[in-house]
Amino acid sequence: MVAEFFNALSLGLMSGNFNSYLYDVSKNNDKNEIAEKIFSRYQKNNFFYMGIFSLVGAVLYSQNNINVWYISAALMFLVFISSLFLPKDNLNKPGNSATLKETLNNIIISVFGKKSDTKNFIFINIVFSIFLQILIQYWQVMMTYSSEFLDKKILLGVVFFAILMSQSLAGLTIERSKNRLVLKTTLSFSLLSSGSFSVISMYYPILTIPSLCSIFFTMSTFASLSLSQLVENTPRDIRSTLLSSLAVLSKIVMFIIMPISAILINKLGVNFNLILILTMFFCIKYIITPTENEAKCVKQ
Repeated sequence: MVAEFFNALSLGLMSGNFNSYLYDVSKNNDKNEIAEKIFSRYQKNNFFYMGIFSLVGAVLYSQNNINVWYISAALMFLVFISSLFLPKDNLNKPGNSATLKETLNNIIISVFGKKSDTKNFIFINIVFSIFLQILIQYWQVMMTYSSEFLDKKILLGVVFFAILMSQSLAGLTIERSKNRLVLKTTLSFSLLSSGSFSVISMYYPILTIPSLCSIFFTMSTFASLSLSQLVENTPRDIRSTLLSSLAVLSKIVMFIIMPISAILINKLGVNFNLILILTMFFCIKYIITPTENEAKCVKQ
């Protein structure tokens, strides 16, 4: 409990700052980099190695469930030591830091200004963050009720690995995509597959696995694209503060939404999945905007 408290505290402090730092340092190294490629590449690697090390952790835990805690503590300490050698943030020079009042004024202008689209990106980002968090809590319940065809412990481990790989694949798909039409088609097909599998899984529970992988693939793609758009449309001097504030706001909204979603899931069952899928169908045109070159071709 104490370890989880400090873990939550560290994640809260890091929220927003990490994404802003990753974007700024990447742009420092290559001015032509765009947020979409930066975050999709991070997503691809992050979930891939999470999947691999989840298997390693499962093997270690089955051999000695006490020593695995010492190994985890040692790895976290190693992460702390390595963080001391991260590239320096040279974008903000000493003495140029804005006051709290100036920062708040800049955020208000950036979000609520007449020519600003930031509030739209904020809304979309919060919506997909909540959807993703609901799915993260929901999938284990779905698989527990579909566990008659496999040992429950093995089942949850296999599905967890498959979900992580599908999220890694989402990052790879964005990174490799060169055409918005192909990306839209891929996401539409993924949503159709997820909806079909969700309905059929009521009769064949094993199809719950591909259904979950499809919906996680699509949701992770949407979350990555919405974050990229938000980051690129936020002024550099307030980006970290705005993203961190948004992360806190998302947690507050989740605290309110989670009990409501639990009631809906209990009443609707698999139909709740279909509601999420239909919502994402309507969001495709808003979240996947054409690139500058594609927009010019359309105008011509």
